[in-house]
Amino acid sequence: MATLSITFPAVTPAPSLGYRVKYWPTSSPSNITTTTTPTNSLTVPNLTETSYSGTVEAICGGGNYSTPVSFTGAAAAGGAATLAVGIACSSGIGNYNLTGTVGDIVRVRLGINGLLTPTSASWVSAVMGSTNPNFSVIGTSACFQPGASGGVSLELFKNITIPTGGVVNINTSIFANNSTSSMISASLSIVSVNSGANTSTGNTQINGVCVGNNSTGGSCPGVTYVGD
Repeated sequence: MATLSITFPAVTPAPSLGYRVKYWPTSSPSNITTTTTPTNSLTVPNLTETSYSGTVEAICGGGNYSTPVSFTGAAAAGGAATLAVGIACSSGIGNYNLTGTVGDIVRVRLGINGLLTPTSASWVSAVMGSTNPNFSVIGTSACFQPGASGGVSLELFKNITIPTGGVVNINTSIFANNSTSSMISASLSIVSVNSGANTSTGNTQINGVCVGNNSTGGSCPGVTYVGD
């Protein structure tokens, strides 16, 4: 999704009823949207095209308008989104809050890195999920054999549409299935907003994402990945 920002010279004296703005995709001039704004600027979010044209008129009252002034502008991708710790880490289960503008599509990355020294057949599994909106990303590293250390690197990605309310609770579940605890760390970060840059000046990455160890181990599941 993209956002179109329209700014134009103000009329003096300022029209008490504001301005009428008409805009349309430059490639589809019959697809006209009409709106009003009380000031000489307007921001239109959640657009699907990159180039828009339109006109601006002062509303004079009585069904009368000033002479239309034309404009053409580029709708820019991007937006603002932030991350924050929600419920405190508990035995490998973490909870984090993703906050953004309703309707924006935020691409989130969960990265896991570390070193496994198996004392039995072991692997690292991770789940990133939410119930509002409902999504799940599941990833499992390769198997590690006893007697030698192995490096772990696992990345999960998910495109999340910000729902009504503006906040998504992201739940993480990251476990090393090994009879002894392993050196594993994880981070959660925002990759992009609406396929563009994240313009937020707030926190966009959390290091030290909750990681646990399942000392009971289990049979090695092999390599899997489900996500965007």
